[in-house]
Amino acid sequence: MNIIKLKVENESDLYNPFDMEGKTLSDDVKNYIMEKLQLDKSDKGVEIRVFANEEIDRGKLEDALNEWVDQEEGMAQKSYRRNLIQQLFMFIFGLVFIVLSILLESKINVIWSTILSTIGAFSIWESCSIWIVRNPKLKIRRRIIKKLRTNHTVKIMPEE
Repeated sequence: MNIIKLKVENESDLYNPFDMEGKTLSDDVKNYIMEKLQLDKSDKGVEIRVFANEEIDRGKLEDALNEWVDQEEGMAQKSYRRNLIQQLFMFIFGLVFIVLSILLESKINVIWSTILSTIGAFSIWESCSIWIVRNPKLKIRRRIIKKLRTNHTVKIMPEE
């Protein structure tokens, strides 16, 4: 089991200071959790231990954590779809321009043919960039979200 230890002075340190209701996790807490889970490739559960001198409402923290995971899951799903659409569009766009440059090579100026093939190659390169750079990062993010969704516990502990 992965153990993430959070030390806070008071309960408000866990939540976004701009949230009037105090139900949204702070960006620092979110980033810290993501950073700690990013390198772990196992499917073990996650235990979040919060160390504080004062009383912390565990249910409120659980609700805020679940709300954050829901939001992240939705954003990751949208990002995945958007990446897939962009990747396919750029690849098809690139193929069309390369085929046009080949078919029209004898009918148009060599400069225009080169421009068409360059645009096509650049488009295919962008498609591959999405596949090689963006998708692996998104895959890691989705794995972390799944781990938090399916198997996490929160424990409130007195400061050591």
